Amino acid sequence: MGLLVSKAVVYMGRIEWSGKDVADVTIADGLTEIKQRTFQGCKGLTKSDLNLLVFGDWGGLPISPYWTLAERATARGLDRIGGEIGAAFALALGDNFYYDGVENLSDPRFYHTFENVYTGANLQAPDFFRVIAGNHDHNGNVSAEILYSGVSDRWHYPDYYYDFVESYGDGNTAHFIMLDTVVISGPSSDADGGTLTGSNYGGPQEHHVELADSQLAWLESTLSASTADH
Repeated sequence: MGLLVSKAVVYMGRIEWSGKDVADVTIADGLTEIKQRTFQGCKGLTKSDLNLLVFGDWGGLPISPYWTLAERATARGLDRIGGEIGAAFALALGDNFYYDGVENLSDPRFYHTFENVYTGANLQAPDFFRVIAGNHDHNGNVSAEILYSGVSDRWHYPDYYYDFVESYGDGNTAHFIMLDTVVISGPSSDADGGTLTGSNYGGPQEHHVELADSQLAWLESTLSASTADH
């Protein structure tokens, strides 16, 4: 999961999938093998585009070495494609640390699953990774992931939900709104660990009710006040 999403290039208000040979990945864990191919260059992009990377479900494993071959291959692909298209940033869309998030700000998973994997030269800009939590992150300490923004220059995760505006081309703007849907919808598993379908989600947990309400109110006001082109 999450391997091919890194080929999504979002620009000028639409998403383009530019994949021919997308994932040159080999996983041999006794259960799964995905053959490795070579990332192909993205064509048709210009300097007036807002180019970025999107990936998710990338969070390694909770056992040593805390990363997978697939994750490392994805990181190499992000670096290569990011360099080719001049990616301004990457959206890291949750499940950042399988399977139970991180314990605290000193958790070694930050280094082993993130810092020591996404090492490419094109992934080093300040605030390059714009992060949001997934359901697996909520099994751990999301507050620690937020606080990690003060530790890593590349990790941008200021709050459970947030927004930012990017300018591109001839004064165009794109408004990005990052939501924590786990807070709003509740857990994706039941009390016995079984997976719930979206229609069966129970809504925000008791300790998240206030946060869910404030997030939805913030979303309404943010959308109403936005003056961005996209």
